[in-house]
Amino acid sequence: MRLMEPIRESAKGRRIAGLVVLALAIAAQSGPAAEQWNQWRGPARTGIDADSPKLADAWPATGPRLIWKNTEIPSGQEGGYGCLSLADGHGFIYVNWKTRTPIPQRKIDENGLKTLGWSPQPVPEELLKPLEEARLSEERAALKGDALKKWIDQWVADHVKEDQKKDFGPFVSNRLTKGRQALAMLTLEKLATIKDKEFPTQDAIVAWFNQNGIESQDQRAILKVIPTTHDTSEDVVACVSLTDGKTVWKKACPGRATTWGSSCTPCVVDGRCYAVSERALYCFDARSGEELWKAPLKGKDTSSSPAVVDGVVVVLAGQLRGFDVKTGKELWTAESIKGENASPALWTKDGKTYLICNGWDAGCVDPRTGKVFWTVPGGGNGTAAIDGDIMLIVTMNEKVGLVAYRMSLEKAEKLWDAPISDRGTTPILHDGHAYIMAAKKGGAAKTMCLSLADGQIKWEQKVNGEIASPVLADGKLIGVIEGGKTLLMFRATPEKYDELARIKMGVAAVTTPVLEGGRMYLRLADGIGCFDLVNPGQ
Repeated sequence: MRLMEPIRESAKGRRIAGLVVLALAIAAQSGPAAEQWNQWRGPARTGIDADSPKLADAWPATGPRLIWKNTEIPSGQEGGYGCLSLADGHGFIYVNWKTRTPIPQRKIDENGLKTLGWSPQPVPEELLKPLEEARLSEERAALKGDALKKWIDQWVADHVKEDQKKDFGPFVSNRLTKGRQALAMLTLEKLATIKDKEFPTQDAIVAWFNQNGIESQDQRAILKVIPTTHDTSEDVVACVSLTDGKTVWKKACPGRATTWGSSCTPCVVDGRCYAVSERALYCFDARSGEELWKAPLKGKDTSSSPAVVDGVVVVLAGQLRGFDVKTGKELWTAESIKGENASPALWTKDGKTYLICNGWDAGCVDPRTGKVFWTVPGGGNGTAAIDGDIMLIVTMNEKVGLVAYRMSLEKAEKLWDAPISDRGTTPILHDGHAYIMAAKKGGAAKTMCLSLADGQIKWEQKVNGEIASPVLADGKLIGVIEGGKTLLMFRATPEKYDELARIKMGVAAVTTPVLEGGRMYLRLADGIGCFDLVNPGQ
């Protein structure tokens, strides 16, 4: 074999050598394509950018420097809450793309009535009378926040019989929460007589209000729950350039308008983009956007983000299902793993990868065959967090709470639990500790650190409003709080809560940031944006 001759020390040789060094440096910075954030919570589905460069320890008051912004793609209730997936210099995003058409008609339906505090079941007088006295009492008027919630819980326990709680528990809590702002029962009874009746215009229904003695302040509250537009929707998968954010292609498919539902994060593997719509699993060519196949799903408002393992694409849509990556043929259904929104996590054991999926319960599944090895109590929309053989899930079931298990293929053995619940958050596991942002129903949101070994709380810090699952890079956690109004960065350390940055920022309410190579890709309230976390100055 002929050996390569050494490059001569000439100007041309020095240029070639310089180019080789530069190419190697660029390759070292960008990392292998397989390690790109190509799916929900990154390449290992852990929420951790393991190869992150050094990030800045603080942000300007206006937030990190914006590199680009795409305002064409809608978010929130106009488009969804799923994240970008990154592959080969492009970002891929699912959009439940709505078109709102104004309508002149006005109609109050059952959901609107319930929002206003109406009960579809007649409320027994022996319950209604003390309820109204309590709702209008000075004691109730003096309470707020956690003290009010505690008082309401106690009132329900003392006055609502066990066999009444299903029919009247939410109704009672609703009226006590609203206090003197709740609509009078007589007003609700009048409104019930026009349930589903269509008035030709808003003036027509307002005239009815006036004829029936409904006060103007109550009219304003009622009109807020009556739809004024008709929503239609398409399911869209879009591809954008990571260089400038411009849209490269969009593929639209027939869809149904949803609110919180239909918010998957695509999975991009081997040049194919897999995405879940409200009723179907799609496979697109990642370069061209060509639809390669479509498989119908039986779930409803599905927001589970697909995973690809060993030639099988898996999604939780009513039940956990596996499909052939090349053809879309359904290969198996794990009937005991049920749900619509939780996304599978990956667990590697003895050289093989298994699926750990939360839902009504949590279970371990062989992605190749659909075999369910075991199930344990779970419940909720969050993804399981995996560290070695330890699984941690935050459930929405207050009786289960936050629970840690040690896994084998034979069973999952419970290690510890804690009274922490949330409807959809996913923890970060880092250096033997769990970092969690959770908002208990009706209570304050918290960010906290616990020991993974025994569940001991190292610290906890109150935050405000709806939260989203955090992500980790360079020892720093970044998450969304206050329903998208605020972006938070704090250090991943068990010693204390060490907040590094907190900025007001219009983010899609419960979206999760995507971190790669010192950049943050974020679904905003009015589009998607790319931000510099290494040199964040303006």
